[in-house]
Amino acid sequence: MEIPFLEKIEKVSFAVRRRIEYDKMRTKSLLPHEFAVCGSYSTGNVGDKAIGEAIQAGLQQAGHTCQLYSHRSENPRGEYRILGGGGVLHDYQPEVLERRLAYVRDGGAAIGVGALTISNEKYRTRIGEALDSAALVTVRDRYSKEILQPLTETDIEVTACPAFTLEPSEAGSGYTTGVNFRPWFNQSQEFLSTYYNYSVDPNEARQEYIENLKRILDEIDDPVFIPFDHNDYLFAKNHLDIPVLNYTYSVDKTLERVNSVSQMICMRYHSLVFASICNVPSFVVRYAPKVNELVSIVDVPSTLPTEFQNPTFKEPNRVCELRKEGNRNFALVNDTDFS
Repeated sequence: MEIPFLEKIEKVSFAVRRRIEYDKMRTKSLLPHEFAVCGSYSTGNVGDKAIGEAIQAGLQQAGHTCQLYSHRSENPRGEYRILGGGGVLHDYQPEVLERRLAYVRDGGAAIGVGALTISNEKYRTRIGEALDSAALVTVRDRYSKEILQPLTETDIEVTACPAFTLEPSEAGSGYTTGVNFRPWFNQSQEFLSTYYNYSVDPNEARQEYIENLKRILDEIDDPVFIPFDHNDYLFAKNHLDIPVLNYTYSVDKTLERVNSVSQMICMRYHSLVFASICNVPSFVVRYAPKVNELVSIVDVPSTLPTEFQNPTFKEPNRVCELRKEGNRNFALVNDTDFS
């Protein structure tokens, strides 16, 4: 299917902005710093950027200097290395995985990371070897520990996503219901089965998913779509008949948007993190194990991508606990001997 002209323009614009972000990161990395922190910080995903900003702020508050590096970066200049958060440990992007593991092995660290199923024996071994030689490993959820702990003798600490340490932006006047959905079931059947345990035909499931979202939206008042990724924006523009805010690659602006609505329908993991930080009553579409676990912790109503449920909203619980666990990542860094 031919991509519409305006969508082509959007994609080109996004690619340019992503390159600018990457170049900024490379320039800042020339400054002297103690810790080099690697993550998906120039991909356009606001949640990943939030992790990077939170780690940088947490380390600086603890008296350290640090700079962020893209997952595409090689040869970090910092004295010590940290792989910083997000779902970064999996085996479906081998070249990227090897660059990430370089930040962990031989006395590096992994902070607040997430994992997906690792079925390739070669990469199970590679990940295990890197974790064995790490000075510190923390994960954001128990699901990730269950995947990674059998691969290594290093004791893995369960903390929380570092983004929970962010402060909410000032609320403005906004819509009643914020909405975030992501494109889904646009992956292969094998990918969905291996990494997310779905047994579906992707084409059929994708149509059911879109129809389900429309049914959910019919039940709420005054919705507005808040994109956390450029692809969220394009998905909403193509499939949903509601106002769509322009995509912005800004953590502060996105937090402000979430804090300005009265209730939030969340799908992306960090849309629920942001709603929790802002104490916004939420309803969640659970599409992945990381979202399932976070929903169980904050105890808000939820449904599955192709399962209709009339949305009800509840304030997230245990947010102070999650913030404390997020900050524990930095306390553990302080207590770790990286020499």
